[in-house]
Amino acid sequence: MESIGPEALVRTYCIAKSRGDVAAALRVCHPDFVLETIPFGTRSQGAGETALHLTAFFAAFPDYTVLLEGLAADGDAVVCWGDVRLTLRGPLGPLPPTDRTARLPMCSIFTVRDGLLAGERFHFDLHALCTQLGLSVHEVDAALAPFRTVPHAALEA
Repeated sequence: MESIGPEALVRTYCIAKSRGDVAAALRVCHPDFVLETIPFGTRSQGAGETALHLTAFFAAFPDYTVLLEGLAADGDAVVCWGDVRLTLRGPLGPLPPTDRTARLPMCSIFTVRDGLLAGERFHFDLHALCTQLGLSVHEVDAALAPFRTVPHAALEA
């Protein structure tokens, strides 16, 4: 892949995720990429584990869309902010789909290494997400617990 700047890497990654295209998102990521979804308490490391996490996420939220408002870069760090829109159309662990849509502010902090994204720390308001989806924070926390303790087993089940 031709080398592109950090902000372009983030834009490319966000566009791919908004299409649910895991392979395209991972093409701009370092093989040791770390994805931390802070409100969910989940973390994946490496292309394989991150692909499993993203695939499970897009199965639950197939219309996930990032609406970027801004980006700022400083050396090997990039922050982006805006809104995400997503509808719970598939199961979230043991929770059934609600077919409700949420739109909420988000912020992600990325690190860059060797011309690729090395990590993302994804932040949003879990309470706002749950309220808009018709779920309780407690239900979502319990549903995501297996993803925190044994990521591969939970995702492959």
